[in-house]
Amino acid sequence: MRLRYLAVFALFALFLWLSFGAPVPMASMEPMKPDARIPTFQQSVANKSELQRALRDGRLVEMPKQHTLRIAVLDAGDRVAASPCDPKGREALRLAVAEFLSYQMQIQDKPPTETLVVDGRTIDARGFLNSGAGAVTREAIAAGIVTESTPGVAGMFRNASASERFACSRAG
Repeated sequence: MRLRYLAVFALFALFLWLSFGAPVPMASMEPMKPDARIPTFQQSVANKSELQRALRDGRLVEMPKQHTLRIAVLDAGDRVAASPCDPKGREALRLAVAEFLSYQMQIQDKPPTETLVVDGRTIDARGFLNSGAGAVTREAIAAGIVTESTPGVAGMFRNASASERFACSRAG
């Protein structure tokens, strides 16, 4: 019986507390502060246009090994696009993509060497320079030339875009 009176008294005290505008203890929400290492959308657009301008002007220098691997993927992709059913061309593309991805995994945690400095900001150009080879890699995955078991595919290419570029129409 005493417990019931105590509970009623506690509820009445809580009601009085709230009705007279007493503060209610709550966790305060603070807006998130942007991380300086992650560019905003506007900075990303500006970075891309700066990288395009620097590439056009010859100020953006590719590392020789990276350049060779990118060109190998692009050339093999062009060969397969010209003759999608050629098994030698498909194998060359598979090997070029595997070598490209293997090297990307080796350097992914290292400081970027392909950079551009604009207005005191250092822009990592690897993603920009890899975009062409990345597009060919996605198309090769979608066409089944490069399998999901290839090292680097699962971590870098979650959704391969469907493309008819490398599709072989010959039943085999």
